[in-house]
Amino acid sequence: MARHASLLVLGSRGHRALHDAVLGSVALEVATRSPCPAVVVRGAAEQVRRETVVAGVDGSVQGDRALEFACEAAEALRCDVVAVQAAPDSAFIPGPFEHPDREELVERAERALAEAVAGFAPDHPDVTVRRLTSSMDPISALTEAASGARLLVVGRRGSGGFSEALLGSVSRGVLHRAACPVAVVPPEGARPGRSG
Repeated sequence: MARHASLLVLGSRGHRALHDAVLGSVALEVATRSPCPAVVVRGAAEQVRRETVVAGVDGSVQGDRALEFACEAAEALRCDVVAVQAAPDSAFIPGPFEHPDREELVERAERALAEAVAGFAPDHPDVTVRRLTSSMDPISALTEAASGARLLVVGRRGSGGFSEALLGSVSRGVLHRAACPVAVVPPEGARPGRSG
């Protein structure tokens, strides 16, 4: 049915759920394979405390698609967008390899985020987009930023993606951990995945 829809909304678990905090296999499979954006809603979602849509941005085409979807959702919901990019401190754990300069990495992340946001401003003049560069890992950064938000939006796969038919680690992680509804946006022209 999703081939003929512009949006698919489903609960996080079915009637056989043991606990709502665990993502059901159907929700995970549908979010992985849906050709249209899929929104997974928790049965006992936390109370909305902030009129905000949060978008995960990572410099990839998928991140841009997530930000576009977030801007459209924010227009419909009449709220702001928080665009989040992670530049995690964990990349600087001591080890045998040379690390990039921390300031340079953060500067690059902030510049990429500013460019991504600026690209969508003309098409969404009524939406205020705030930028957040976090030192946490992407999953923690997004789930914390989305605490109490209306919606969290991520691309199906980010900059480390291999296949449009697979769910990226960040997308999978926020589906398991975020308390607010999570929208997973597929790549442009995505076709329904085939299992097995």
